[in-house]
Amino acid sequence: MKKHAFVMIRYSVLSENNAAWVIGRDNEFEKYKQELFSDARMSLHEELFFNVTLPSLQKMSADKTTVLVFTSEALPEKNMQRLLLAQQKCPNMDVVPLSSQGGVIHKMQQHLLEKLNTFGEEVCYATVRLDDDDALADDFETELYKYIEPQFAGHAISFARGYEGIYEQGAYSTFTERHSPKIAMGLSLIQVYRPAQPPNILSVYSLGNHTKVDEKHPLIVNPLAPMYVRTVHPGSDVFAKRFEKKLKKSRLDTPSSHDEVASRFCFLRDNVPLALETLPHLNFLGDGFSASCLVTHHKSVLLYSHSSEQIHHCDPDKVILDADDELVCFDKEQQVLMLSETGKQLFLDSRNTFSTNDSYGCKALSFKRNGRGLAIALNGGGRYLSAERNGEVSFKRQCKAWEVFYLN
Repeated sequence: MKKHAFVMIRYSVLSENNAAWVIGRDNEFEKYKQELFSDARMSLHEELFFNVTLPSLQKMSADKTTVLVFTSEALPEKNMQRLLLAQQKCPNMDVVPLSSQGGVIHKMQQHLLEKLNTFGEEVCYATVRLDDDDALADDFETELYKYIEPQFAGHAISFARGYEGIYEQGAYSTFTERHSPKIAMGLSLIQVYRPAQPPNILSVYSLGNHTKVDEKHPLIVNPLAPMYVRTVHPGSDVFAKRFEKKLKKSRLDTPSSHDEVASRFCFLRDNVPLALETLPHLNFLGDGFSASCLVTHHKSVLLYSHSSEQIHHCDPDKVILDADDELVCFDKEQQVLMLSETGKQLFLDSRNTFSTNDSYGCKALSFKRNGRGLAIALNGGGRYLSAERNGEVSFKRQCKAWEVFYLN
């Protein structure tokens, strides 16, 4: 009997039954729609989906697992195009637009049924629940397939161990290990599809409240290894009203090290963020330039002022390159910071100011790729380049979001 897995993700699905989402409660439909598709919310969700969720899905085999990303027909065109770009980079992913009318779960399962019909034979399959800002472990597919057997038909599978990550200011500040049986992340349902007799329950979303899954179906709990990262951030549907409480609690927990989590989740280890065309209008450098723009987690660019010998960051739409200001770039061949117009290298001198010469006891900068972005640190100094929300750029000994520079 053929075996297959379907990871099912709801990605900014607009539904007239908006009571199903925290963001939609107590709002009229149009206001709810505007908030759901606002630039601020979509920017954060794209950042997490492309750089956290998607890398874990790319680890899965295209012939063993299909990723179904259900989104809204009303998703803004620019966001839809970025989602379709991700689909090109993940060959086993299908983007499925849904109308806002009718039941979301029913439409998701109808599409699943269409997929199952294409096999033309009996299939033992698993449906997997995953949010668009969470990640599955590198070996999730391998562990799940141990249960995709006819004898487990009708069983729900819960991978109880995982990590909770606090995401703030463009990066994960802490990770804490969690043991949560019946948690939604990675929750799976095993079924057997027979063309002549389709099952009544088609997907894991049919189980309703995941905390009560054991009241409806036999439940297998696997606590052996961490299999998920649940992302907690201010814009998440579940934790929007409890973020500050979660944040304070995480400070009291015993954190898991970055290396420990990275050993099981590729998005923290060996994946460079996908080119999302988040700044498609950056044409400052011209053709043949070997350097790349440095883009902060605020989606701003860095500018160096010759007169003040300081770096600041600003919105790309407000950039004016003149005799004083130059764009700060990263030369990929020399691994140095340089200026876009003059091609001069940037140094940090003993006065703690940037300079284009090596006087004043200049200190070299070091660069490395680590997880989500490009780290910029002082050699031996233990300080990191930090882009503040007010536009200032400085070096700090402790910076929660120091891995937040992208090469555009």
